[in-house]
Amino acid sequence: MRLFFLAFLNISVSVGAVETGQNLFQHAYAEWDSDAFAEAYDAFSQNTDSGRYWRAVTGFHWINYYLYGYDHHRDTRRGLALIDSVQADLAAIRKPRRFSGEVEALEATILGVYVTLHPTRAPFLGRRIQNGLDEAFAADSTNPRTLYLLGVSYYHMPGFLGGGFSAGREYLLRSDSLFMEEEQTGRAAPQWGHSTGRAFLGEIYRAEGNVAQAMAWYDRAKDINPQDGLARLGRKKAQDGYEQ
Repeated sequence: MRLFFLAFLNISVSVGAVETGQNLFQHAYAEWDSDAFAEAYDAFSQNTDSGRYWRAVTGFHWINYYLYGYDHHRDTRRGLALIDSVQADLAAIRKPRRFSGEVEALEATILGVYVTLHPTRAPFLGRRIQNGLDEAFAADSTNPRTLYLLGVSYYHMPGFLGGGFSAGREYLLRSDSLFMEEEQTGRAAPQWGHSTGRAFLGEIYRAEGNVAQAMAWYDRAKDINPQDGLARLGRKKAQDGYEQ
């Protein structure tokens, strides 16, 4: 009986820690603040699959904060350190199927971010990234977070590996549609990715010179999260007339 009580207590504590971490993550995501991301990241346990999953999700957005946000936020060294940490969390998840294609997509996307920082590694890691993306899509082609990650990956991926704006846009548009379906039906699901997916669509249209479409997608991103760092920065660049 005592062992059962202790096991139940441990489960309750773990669930409570995940819920606390999720609330902190939602706050960090809404405020787009480094200290808030740090607090959320540290709140998740490394001893459960659910904790590792949420640490990886938080770490991925924290990486985006350091690598793709405002100039005064950028810190490549910290971003690289987080890549190593997130990869370790994902590798330690013992039952990845529980989280469907999101784990595969996160692994491939994080590796793709590393390649964008070290382009000479593309010939050596390209096949591994592509296999991960294929496996993620096969595992869960109707999960909006999985498709959002696929869109981000193809957006960054070099053309000779099958990446580019067209492929990225296709996945991001499908992801946006699925996010809206998910929200309309009220299905319980991890809440992340929707605003930033729209911001990446803005980035694609801005890079193509379609400022009107870019501004529309940045505004749609801010409808979901007014503080989305990528949307705010992209909108400012579009207003200032930058195409890249």
